[in-house]
Amino acid sequence: MTLVIHSCSSNEYDFVDDDALATESLGNLGYRTTLVDSVATSNDFLDFVESCNLFSDKMDEYISALSQKEKEELISNANNDDFVLKFIDCIDIEKEVLAISLAKRRLLDNTSFLRLNESEKSQLFDGCFVTRGHMLMKTRGGEGVTQQECEKAKKKAYDSAYDAFIRRLLLCDDLPDREKYACQVATKLNYEAEKSQADTEYKRCMEKVKK
Repeated sequence: MTLVIHSCSSNEYDFVDDDALATESLGNLGYRTTLVDSVATSNDFLDFVESCNLFSDKMDEYISALSQKEKEELISNANNDDFVLKFIDCIDIEKEVLAISLAKRRLLDNTSFLRLNESEKSQLFDGCFVTRGHMLMKTRGGEGVTQQECEKAKKKAYDSAYDAFIRRLLLCDDLPDREKYACQVATKLNYEAEKSQADTEYKRCMEKVKK
């Protein structure tokens, strides 16, 4: 099939082959995909992710020192601004927060990253952190499920929580220092809450596994 284009300045008709258009489109798609991949494997992007992981590890040190009751209270107050602001006065995370800011600045200066559109930036994170949204296990009309299905659902939920964690840290960095610290701590606590919810759903799922 051909596409007919009529020129206003001529009585002639030009014929453009759809196969040629398709080839050009595929070529551009390949370029865009390569561009996203190049950013995903760049030192600037990997350094940003690593800085987020180091911040998470530092927070884990503080959280692990708490009793179970204190942990639950901390996580349940993730969105309580006053509670979080008091908490950040008791911990030392300035170095890790600064590392995130510096890594983000280098990422935003990356020439390949600057070429990405918003959809591709989203794809960049989805490609590295699997998927967004909560992927919780649903049973099928009372039928039993397998342990593998439960484990797969839990992994997806964990991946989803990690994806959201990295995205939120990227946004937190735009805030003034004290608000930035509070935002990043709250982001980590929400991350832990989402993983905890995934654990709960996993236990419920396992209860439905046929013995």
